Amino acid sequence: MKHFIAVAWGLFLTGGMTLAATVYGDVTGDGQVTPADVTLLARVAGGLAPITDGIRRNGDVAPLNDYEAGSFGDGQITVLDAIRVARYLHALEPPEWPARPTYFPLEIGNSSTFRAYSSAGTPITGPGTGNPDITFTASSHSPEVVAGITYDAFTLFSPIEQLRVAPTMDPQNSRRAVARLGASYSDGSTESYSPPELVLEYPVQNGIQWGPDAMRATFDGVGIDLTYTGRTEGPMSVNLPTGLAFDNAYKITVSGVGTGYSYTAVYWHVAFVGLVMTGFSETQGGTTTSFMPELALVSANNHCVLYP
Repeated sequence: MKHFIAVAWGLFLTGGMTLAATVYGDVTGDGQVTPADVTLLARVAGGLAPITDGIRRNGDVAPLNDYEAGSFGDGQITVLDAIRVARYLHALEPPEWPARPTYFPLEIGNSSTFRAYSSAGTPITGPGTGNPDITFTASSHSPEVVAGITYDAFTLFSPIEQLRVAPTMDPQNSRRAVARLGASYSDGSTESYSPPELVLEYPVQNGIQWGPDAMRATFDGVGIDLTYTGRTEGPMSVNLPTGLAFDNAYKITVSGVGTGYSYTAVYWHVAFVGLVMTGFSETQGGTTTSFMPELALVSANNHCVLYP
C-alpha cells in the first residue's frame, strides 16, 4: 500500500516544468479561437463529430471550477464547453483564459481526497467504513539533489504518511518526467529509490514507453535491485465508483522485477484532474498481494492549467 500511494501523488505533478503553450478553446487546429470552434464542440458534445486528442486537450474548458485556484475542466467534452468558448468570444470570461495560470498541483495548500475500494467495489475508506478518506496536501517545497540530479521536490501529507515526490527533466534526452524519491511513515518505516523511479512522462500520450531501467529500492535499510519498465495507453473512457466519468483517461502501467520480488502498478491519469484510480500488487516468495485495488478521486482543490 505504501508503494502505490507514494506513486499516486507522483502522477499529479507538473510544477517546475516548462510546457508547450496550448490554445484552449481551439479545437479546429487553426491556432485561434473562433465561432467554428464553438460549432465543432457542440457537434462533438451531441455525438455528431468524433473526439480527437486535440479536442480532448484543448476543448475541455468547462466548468470554471475556481478561477483564483486556476481550476477548470471535468475530463469530458459537453455542451458546457461549447457555451464557455462562446462566452469567451463575447468577452464574458475572465481576461486570463481559461483560468489563472498556476502550478498544478504543486502549490502549498493544494489538496485532493481519494476513496479506496476493494476489487468487489466495496468502500474501504469513507462514510460507514470506520476509516477516513485519504487526503493529500502539498507543502514544504524545496530543491533536492538525488543521484547527482537536482529535483524540484515537494512533501505531501496524509493523516498518517509523509511522501516525497518530484518532477524532473531527464538530462539524457530532456524528456519531461515525474520521478518518485521515497517516503517516510508514522510507524518509522522508510523507502528510498536510487536513482528515483520514473513513473510518468509528459506530455501524456498513447504509446509512450520507458525502461528497462535499473533501480535500487531500499526498504527500512534493506536494498533490493530492481529493473522496471513503464508504458502509457489511451485516451480511453473510465467510470469511477464515486460516479465520476472521464473520456480522456490514460492508463499508465509500471512494473518491476528483482530477485525474489516483483510488482505491478496501474494508474489512471486525466488532464486537468490528475490521478483518478490506481492499483498495486507485489509478489514476494511466491505470494502475490494486492493493496487497495481501486482508488477513486472524491474531490480536489487543484491548480490545473499547466498541461501540454
